[in-house]
Amino acid sequence: MSAVRGLLGWSGLAAVIALVWIGVSAGGPVRADVEEDPPEQQSLRGDTLYSNHCARCHGADGTGGSNELSPPLVGMEAARVDLVLRTGRMPPAREDGSGQGDIEWDDDNREVLLAHLTAVFDLEGSIPSPEEGEAAVGREVFAKHCAACHGYTGDGGVGGAGAFVPRLLGLDPVTVAEAVRVGPFQMPRFAEEQVSDQDLGHIVAYLEEVAAEEATLLNLVELNPVFLAAFVGVLAIAMLFSCLWIAGRVTMFPDAAPTAADAAETEGGDA
Repeated sequence: MSAVRGLLGWSGLAAVIALVWIGVSAGGPVRADVEEDPPEQQSLRGDTLYSNHCARCHGADGTGGSNELSPPLVGMEAARVDLVLRTGRMPPAREDGSGQGDIEWDDDNREVLLAHLTAVFDLEGSIPSPEEGEAAVGREVFAKHCAACHGYTGDGGVGGAGAFVPRLLGLDPVTVAEAVRVGPFQMPRFAEEQVSDQDLGHIVAYLEEVAAEEATLLNLVELNPVFLAAFVGVLAIAMLFSCLWIAGRVTMFPDAAPTAADAAETEGGDA
């Protein structure tokens, strides 16, 4: 009987947990498709999102704040705004404006906010869309324009003057294309004359193929050139100190100390 009561008790507890879980899931924010929202509702949602997450730094009228980390949004490139939303770099994690922040935007809210900003602040341009590309060609394009900072496998690291270089593997194609076109933070921008839309597709194809490959031991091949140089330097210093330590040690197999019998035998021989 006690076993039955125990079973009923555990079943009741499981049911309560299931009900709580369903309630929490149902109580989360509802994500309706942008196309299904009427224009007035989209505008209201966009205005609310901007007021809650952006206006404190960029100003209610989008004219910007008091420093370069809160630039005016009026007339800004739509691709630049979309890029910082996609990568979560608003607000930035570092004082220099780089690094990933702690805000994540889902596609629905990002599109609503971007549409609102385009309508209110006259964002310029459009969102790039990379074409289909070939990984083999992308390897050459990437080596020419990107590998010097991002590493030959796009693993990121640290560039010159302490610039933060993000990891490219795992980014969606649009994010990669936007970064190439707008040149966020310390990264230079590449016009279509330098990197064509077709080249963007090749770069994306190359990064996708690299991401699908297994990493090498300790990620040595994937290291950013700066990190690789630091790794080699630390390894060289460790080997140098190891050699000095070994050279300065007492002989590892010293002669055994003479025993009393050996001393007596030596004295008898001398006599």
